[in-house]
Amino acid sequence: MIKRISLNEQIYQALKADILDQRIGFGEKLTNRELQERFGVSSTPVRDAINRLCSDGLLENITNVGARVIPFDAHMALDINEIIAALHREAVALSLKKGRQNELIPVLRLCVYRQTQTMGTPDYFVHDRSFHQAFFDYCDNEYLKKIYFQHSVLWELLVLYYHKDQGSDRAHAIIDHQNILTAYEEGNVSTVQMYVEAHFQGAIKPLAKMAGQKL
Repeated sequence: MIKRISLNEQIYQALKADILDQRIGFGEKLTNRELQERFGVSSTPVRDAINRLCSDGLLENITNVGARVIPFDAHMALDINEIIAALHREAVALSLKKGRQNELIPVLRLCVYRQTQTMGTPDYFVHDRSFHQAFFDYCDNEYLKKIYFQHSVLWELLVLYYHKDQGSDRAHAIIDHQNILTAYEEGNVSTVQMYVEAHFQGAIKPLAKMAGQKL
């Protein structure tokens, strides 16, 4: 069955991709009129798409005229990284506590394998996100999962913007994921959380330097 995608969904996905790939820059203003002309639509689907991007945290200062892309910088990236790291530690503990490891482990193994196979391609980031999301898919806590998804787009922006062209970062991330997976297979919560924390701390060292902070 072919699913038809609504106009506002198409516009939302197009604008989101443009922001994540920085074809639309940080701080850039988006006007309703220009977007209507670009997509050949009325104001309603444009407003709907803008509201969704605002909910994702990608836009701010919404008015009747339009909105502005957030001024994303290293300080904001560090804040987002801290939130996502804390959520991951809790998701790991819950998935083990609720006995979901037999279902989750094969998913994690597949993600690591696919990351290895796609390390030099854009698909790498798809499997990187899937690895992390898997812990939330199996944590059996809808509220924790909801909080994660509320911040996941900004985290995706962080990864794509600061690590997009860093091949060495990808190799290190795969090693980190393998360490997390191995500890998870052993069922040691504290060890898994330790590796999760190390993974997130290692990923933001360049950001901390930019922001003038010590880790």
